[in-house]
Amino acid sequence: KEIISFSISDLRKKNPEAEGIVHNGCFIALPEHENNPQSSLFNYPCRINAFFIMICESGSADININLNEYRICENTILIHRPNNILQTIGSNKAKGCLIGFEESLLQQIDINIRGLGPTLLQMLDRPVVHVTPQESRKLQELIRAIADEMTNAREQPFFEEILRNYFALFLYKLCSIISKDIKEQPSVESSAKSR
Repeated sequence: KEIISFSISDLRKKNPEAEGIVHNGCFIALPEHENNPQSSLFNYPCRINAFFIMICESGSADININLNEYRICENTILIHRPNNILQTIGSNKAKGCLIGFEESLLQQIDINIRGLGPTLLQMLDRPVVHVTPQESRKLQELIRAIADEMTNAREQPFFEEILRNYFALFLYKLCSIISKDIKEQPSVESSAKSR
């Protein structure tokens, strides 16, 4: 079967009943969104032309990324980069906060790419990272703050500027957490078949 490929803007076209918040190359799905793209689009191998980050708060799922199998569960972060091949191969009601964004969004925010470079490179080779409950909660709070701005503040002055700064804060916090945790942990890649 042909591997489907889509962007953030294609999400609603391919799954029109999906709940979630979309704005300017960014997509957010929260646990309370009962029908989100996690539940249907990713059941088949697909290539997403965007970054996706999921912070799992409950349940678990087995994910295949570029033919490598990973398990996400409570207090893990899944990091998907553009053009990876992604498929959910088994899920036990995994729920969490999901944020997706196109590469063009990175060009609109003021972040120190050179300073974040080493951490970003580590993230590319390590798509699943375990974090503490406090770290998980903090990242989920930031995603919810971005979602709240996207939902309730579009008509407010400086909306775009506030949104970009929230987004930069989220990326810096993510890199800070992952940089620390990558140094402390062995690789979390594991085959679900070995369980």
